[in-house]
Amino acid sequence: MKAHIIGFVFARGGSKGVLRKNIRPLAGKPLIAYAIETALASTLIDRVIVSTDDLEIAAIARQYGAEVPFMRPGKLALDDSPEWLAWQHAIQVLSGADEPKMDVFVSIPPTSPLRAVADVDACVQKLLQGDADLVFTVTSAEGNPFFNMVVLDGTDCARLVIPTGKGVYRRQDAPRVYNIVTVAYAARPEYVLKATSMFEGKTQAVVVAAERALDINTELDFKFAEFMMGSSKEVNTLFVFPQAVLRDVLVCLEATKRGIVLVVDGDRRLLGVITDGDVRRAILEGTDLTVSAQELLERRTKPSPPISARASTPRGELIDLMRKTRVSHIPILNEDRQVVGLIGLDDLLLGGSVPLVPTGV
Repeated sequence: MKAHIIGFVFARGGSKGVLRKNIRPLAGKPLIAYAIETALASTLIDRVIVSTDDLEIAAIARQYGAEVPFMRPGKLALDDSPEWLAWQHAIQVLSGADEPKMDVFVSIPPTSPLRAVADVDACVQKLLQGDADLVFTVTSAEGNPFFNMVVLDGTDCARLVIPTGKGVYRRQDAPRVYNIVTVAYAARPEYVLKATSMFEGKTQAVVVAAERALDINTELDFKFAEFMMGSSKEVNTLFVFPQAVLRDVLVCLEATKRGIVLVVDGDRRLLGVITDGDVRRAILEGTDLTVSAQELLERRTKPSPPISARASTPRGELIDLMRKTRVSHIPILNEDRQVVGLIGLDDLLLGGSVPLVPTGV
C-alpha cells in the first residue's frame, strides 16, 4: 500500500529580518507560493497543508492550492518559538479519528524558493527506503573545521575548531563537511512527536546543489533570489561557445552592458571569459571579426584558469577576491563547474543587491 505522505509549509506572520517575508512578492508571486507549488508538483505528496498564525498568509496559501485546515496557536509563532513544536502541533491536529494515518511528514520551508521537486522527493524516498527517523538536505560547506576554521581565545590566539592531531595541508585531505539547508525535511511522524530535536534519532542527509539551497532571511538574500530568478533572455546573451566569432562576442557585450562574456562548452561548463577590454585590444591590433572566441582566449599574454566562485561564497570573500584580482564580475559555478550565475562588484559594494544572473542550468 502506498504511504500516506503530507507536505507542510510552516509560515508564521511575524518576520524581523524581512517584513512580511513569507508573502512578499518574488518574481511576481508571494514567496510562500514557490514552496506550495513545489509540494503540489511532487507525485509522492498526497496533501499540502500550510501551518500559519496569520489570516492573510492563510488566504494566499489557499489561493495557491494549499489546505489550511487549522490555525497555528500564537504561542507557537513567536520569534523564539522552536519550529519543532509547530511540527508536533501539526501532526497532533491531523492525528484525529477522522484522519487517515500519516506515514511520512514532510516540511517544505517557504524561505528556499529555488529548490527542485526532485530535492523534496529525494528526501521522501530516502526515508521510505531506509530506517532513518529523519532526512534533511545539505550542501557542501566552503569552510572546514578540520582545515581552515578556527576559534579565538580571549587574546585572539587561534586554534582549529576540530584538531586532527596530524597535519592537514590540503582541503582535499580533510573530512568533507556540509551545511544543513532549508530545502526539505522528511520524517516519521511518531519520531517528531516523541523527540525534542532533529538529532535524537537516526538522521540521514540528501546533498543538493548550493544554487538551489538559498535560504531567504535578509533583504540581501531576497535581492539574491530576485537575480537568481531573473529573465532567461538576458542569460542567453551572457554565453558564447568556443567556435563563436569576435562579432558574436561584440553583440553579447552590447546586449548585456556588463562588460563580460562567458565562454562555455555544451554543458555550460566555464572555459574562459572575454571582457570588453580584451575586445578593444583585439580590435586595436587589427584582429579580424571572424576570429573565434577560443582563439581570443589563447592569444592572451598570460593565459590562466578563469576566476570563479561558488554560490555559497560569502559576500565579503567575493569582494576581497574581486579587489585582489581586479575584476568587476565573477562567474558563479556549481559543483560540476557549470555556470549558474554572474555577480558584479558594483552592486556588492553598494550593499543593496547582489546581481546574480541565473543560467537555468
